[in-house]
Amino acid sequence: MKTASLLLLSLLVFIGLFFSWRYYDANHGFTRWMDKAQMDAFMKSLDSDKPGGKNYWDRGHWITAVEGRWHNGKPEHRIRYAETPKGLNGLLWFWWLNSNQKEWEGNVEKYADDGFTLEHYSSYMRPDGRMIYDGVWHKTW
Repeated sequence: MKTASLLLLSLLVFIGLFFSWRYYDANHGFTRWMDKAQMDAFMKSLDSDKPGGKNYWDRGHWITAVEGRWHNGKPEHRIRYAETPKGLNGLLWFWWLNSNQKEWEGNVEKYADDGFTLEHYSSYMRPDGRMIYDGVWHKTW
């Protein structure tokens, strides 16, 4: 009986650690969830100064992931961003929020045809049943 209890306790600890790691891994590096006004303010705060006339993104940063959700009656998003890789000859990137099915399909096709890689995407359903898509595309050379 004591062995079974110890085994069960060990299993519960393992499961707890596993799900804790999955939560950490899924959320690591993302901003907090923000509505549109909060996201606009956050993006503006990154770009408050413009040394050499370059904005934050032109100074070597890009968005690497975007996620959306419907929460408390409104859409919210969060992003993950990072410095761009060094040693490239060039790069381009795009991100889209709140695309409907038709817009999303057009973006996927257009950017693939132009040599971009879909780095990250997410989707969520609005209360009216519409699917909404968000994504980030990168192209480097």
